[in-house]
Amino acid sequence: MLPAKIRVLSDQTINKIAAGEVIEHPASVVKELVENALDAGATQICVEIQEGGRQLIRVSDNGCGMTHDDALLCLERHATSKIREVEDIQDLLTMGFRGEAIPSIAAISKFTLHTCPRTKEGGKVPEGTFLVVEGGKLLSCDVAPRAPGTTIEVKTLFFNVPVRRKFQKSPTFDVQEILKMLGLLALGYPTIQFELLSDQKQLLKTSARSSSSTFHELLENRLEAVFGQEYPSALLPLKFQQTPFELEGFIGNPTTHKPNRTGQHLFINQRLVTSPLVAHAVREGYGTMLPTQRYPLFVLHLRLPGSYLDVNVHPQKKEVRLRQEQELREMIIHAIQTSLRQEQGVILKPEMPPEESSANLPPWSSYAALLSPPKSPVASEAPWEFKTTATLPGISTPVSTSPVVHAPKIESSPSFLPAPSIPKVVATLLGYCLIDPFQLHPRLFGETSHKREGGLALIDQRAAYARIYYEKLLKHAHTHESQSLLLPVTLHLTVAETQVVQEHLSAFNQMGFGLREFGHQAFVVDSFPTFLKQEQLQTCLSLIIQDLVEMQASRRMQTQKQEHLALSASRASLPNAKQLSLEEAQGLVQQLIQCESPAQCPFGKPICLYLAPDEIAKWFQK
Repeated sequence: MLPAKIRVLSDQTINKIAAGEVIEHPASVVKELVENALDAGATQICVEIQEGGRQLIRVSDNGCGMTHDDALLCLERHATSKIREVEDIQDLLTMGFRGEAIPSIAAISKFTLHTCPRTKEGGKVPEGTFLVVEGGKLLSCDVAPRAPGTTIEVKTLFFNVPVRRKFQKSPTFDVQEILKMLGLLALGYPTIQFELLSDQKQLLKTSARSSSSTFHELLENRLEAVFGQEYPSALLPLKFQQTPFELEGFIGNPTTHKPNRTGQHLFINQRLVTSPLVAHAVREGYGTMLPTQRYPLFVLHLRLPGSYLDVNVHPQKKEVRLRQEQELREMIIHAIQTSLRQEQGVILKPEMPPEESSANLPPWSSYAALLSPPKSPVASEAPWEFKTTATLPGISTPVSTSPVVHAPKIESSPSFLPAPSIPKVVATLLGYCLIDPFQLHPRLFGETSHKREGGLALIDQRAAYARIYYEKLLKHAHTHESQSLLLPVTLHLTVAETQVVQEHLSAFNQMGFGLREFGHQAFVVDSFPTFLKQEQLQTCLSLIIQDLVEMQASRRMQTQKQEHLALSASRASLPNAKQLSLEEAQGLVQQLIQCESPAQCPFGKPICLYLAPDEIAKWFQK
């Protein structure tokens, strides 16, 4: 008889596989342990980490604690106090329920648990329990006194899973992830006090609950603690109830928006989740108040019966399924519209920023400049100005209030007559410069450009400005040219922003930003690079800092720090929906030719496009 190929896995192997599904990095451990503390009814939760959680994660709470028997049972897989039967999942209100977190974490670490149950007033004080587990094996179980609650220590995470340890990112990344995750949990539970200590340094501490405070007041205080003092000022309160749904929190006013959904936080029954249904409904509630491709900010708590929610669709419970989707969508849209009307009056149609309103013009009006001389930008649009001094395009932040785009000041000779080797701009379109196809430069259009005759040659002005801006910033990082401020500017940052600025402080100073710490989560700026205008300073720094926070986990963070800052700031180049004058466009081309890599923007996208006559003919089916 042939030997059997199928065998039952050992408990240790099963736990390690389960750990791989639940535990990605130290932040996953913190999330599971803090959620357990929340389910235990804790009002105070303290998280301590060392080396980003690699060496130590300690989570202490004042929750209900566990008895001796419960402490031993929590180490078993699928042992839970949250459900009894499978039907209980259909009406679930707790954060966890599968009973996988503790055994999974204990299987890949050196794990200790110290707990004591809470008793009724006047009852006998129970004994505490202290367990020691290593790699999933119980080493000891002793009696040890403790105040009611639980403390769990996780040391040398992944010590017996070298493959998983090899793929971990830096400790700095792990600290940022833990800080971000704990901040979001603090928003989900504004009545609970959270504290985070990293290498004995306090990174986050939220205030205890005030009995006289409303939910909106508590949530607003949390927003200040997590995102900074200025964040709530850009939000509008929202509270709406339509049985069986209740929606409460804050939404961004119509002039405050971002190019992505990073400012959107949804909590369903206090659980942080992602829901395209809710995100689309919120965006739809704004109607035409937001520009295209812009997304509103929101921090919303959606409360509904547990039977309307299925959280058992993702190992880490990040995604959920909802019942009565159409009714929920209509309720959210109505709630958003009601909040906007209450705070701002009935808004029929907001005034669009110049770069957005142009999209509503007749399609042929954009190309009128091809048939007539270009209009002066100074006369047609107040924010635009043209001078021949050298500087860079203006800055606009992702979170903006009707963004105003400053005029780029182009380096060029007063006559604006291109040198023989500089391509001539024959016309401008919205966002593009049309180049003389008989005068192509090899640095822009390739070494074989001298063999081309006729056709169509275009330059993407936004990509060109980004390249010019990027190289000027890199060059400035080594020249240390800066100008002093008569009155220093104070920046109030979030905890995450404070961490990333501290890490890159020397790089900021090398680029000409005189930046120094000034109290808790605050920095003072007393000088700035010479190529910037003073009014551009705060928006430029805001963009760079936000981009650095969002790029912590990207591959670009492996390059030099000066390149991080330059790459981030180049994102603030001129929007596409602007039409330059001929002289502005010619100055842009002259600056582009002088760049080290004029054919590609800092993000690797092409700046120039050439279509040969035969390619154009194909479009007309010739």
